[in-house]
Amino acid sequence: RDLGELLGCGGLMTSLERTAIGAFPVAKAIAPDSLAADSIVSAIADPMLIVADMATYQCSDDDEDLVRIGRPLEIAPSQLHIPAAVDEAQVSEIAIVSADGTGLLALGEMNPQNAVVQPRIVFIR
Repeated sequence: RDLGELLGCGGLMTSLERTAIGAFPVAKAIAPDSLAADSIVSAIADPMLIVADMATYQCSDDDEDLVRIGRPLEIAPSQLHIPAAVDEAQVSEIAIVSADGTGLLALGEMNPQNAVVQPRIVFIR
């Protein structure tokens, strides 16, 4: 409709199909009815793949304890990793990863003004 208005000719869409979400193409999707208790674990994607294009904050061992209880982390610039394709000035959502860089601990919000990362959704126990 919007494109038709811009072109001055009207427009109508009869269907829309999402072909991918990030790095996950629909061709690799699994039909829900094909999942069973014994196969679901092998079908779960590594959470680190989901945040691969996001800025990340790699915790120290001490930081991991703070993340578990939702405490803010003081930003250590050496632990902050912003992909080249991401505009540093636009970073607000950040993936908080384990000290060894292999596990997603939480999603958080970065506040550069007061140099903290605040965990918002914590995945670790």
